[in-house]
Amino acid sequence: MIEKSEGGRPEPEKVETSQNNESVFIIKPDEEKHDMVAEDAVKIAIELGLTPFLMGKKKLSYEEAVSFYKDFKDETWFPGFMEYLTSGEISAYFTKGEGAIEKTLEVKRLVREKHTKDRQKDAIHAPKREQSVQETRDLISKIFSK
Repeated sequence: MIEKSEGGRPEPEKVETSQNNESVFIIKPDEEKHDMVAEDAVKIAIELGLTPFLMGKKKLSYEEAVSFYKDFKDETWFPGFMEYLTSGEISAYFTKGEGAIEKTLEVKRLVREKHTKDRQKDAIHAPKREQSVQETRDLISKIFSK
């Protein structure tokens, strides 16, 4: 789940120091670049000392997509973003390793730097707080166990 700041905008990247050695990232839909983005993200994760593993690939239903971003449902951009998020397959990866949250955020930063042209369609999602990591991992486990 994405964190929301006052005023409705996503918070800037702040890393919560954690003993947790697990994290998660999601590759968002993109018909042309999805597999390339996923391949780059996995490669970067491994280079940073993480062990990524694919939980699955799936086209999300509207309800499933909303579950990741429910704190933003009243935002004006939300309907268009949900249309984008449900437009194709996502790939969900769990990561393990020392400093997994911080390193997964670095994966996100590097992937966005290389592949993002539109802030809303930013190729990759990775939560920055331990609680959000666990919520996202739980959602992914639920969605991919169906």
